[in-house]
Amino acid sequence: MPLTVDDIPGRRLAVAAETLFLANLLVAPGIAFLALLWMRRHYADAPALARCHIDQAFFAGLWSGVLLLVVTAVLLMLGGVTWIWTWVIVIPYFICMHASLILLGVLGLARAQAGRPYTFPLIRPRRG
Repeated sequence: MPLTVDDIPGRRLAVAAETLFLANLLVAPGIAFLALLWMRRHYADAPALARCHIDQAFFAGLWSGVLLLVVTAVLLMLGGVTWIWTWVIVIPYFICMHASLILLGVLGLARAQAGRPYTFPLIRPRRG
C-alpha cells in the first residue's frame, strides 16, 4: 500500500508549528510564540520532520521579533518620531519585512503540509 501524505510521521506537528509561526505574525503575536516555545520544549520524542519544522518556526519567530520590533525601534530612536523621514523609512521597511516573513511562513506551511522538511533561508543552516 503506498504511503500517503497523512501517513508521514510528524506531519501534523510540523503543520501546527508553521501555523503558529504565521499566527504569531498575523493574529496573535506573543501568544502564538509562547505556544511555539511550549511546543519546542516538549518535542524530544517527536519525529524528525516535526522537530525540523518546530525548530525552524521557533528560530524564525525569534528573528522576526528582532527584524520587526528591534530594528523598527532602533530606527525610531535614531530618527525621532517627529521627523517625517523616519516614517518614510520605517513604514516601507516594516511592510516589506513583514510581508517577506509571511511569504516564507506560507512556504514553510506548504512544505509541512506536503510532509517535507523546510529551512528558512539565511536564518538557520541546512542540516545534514
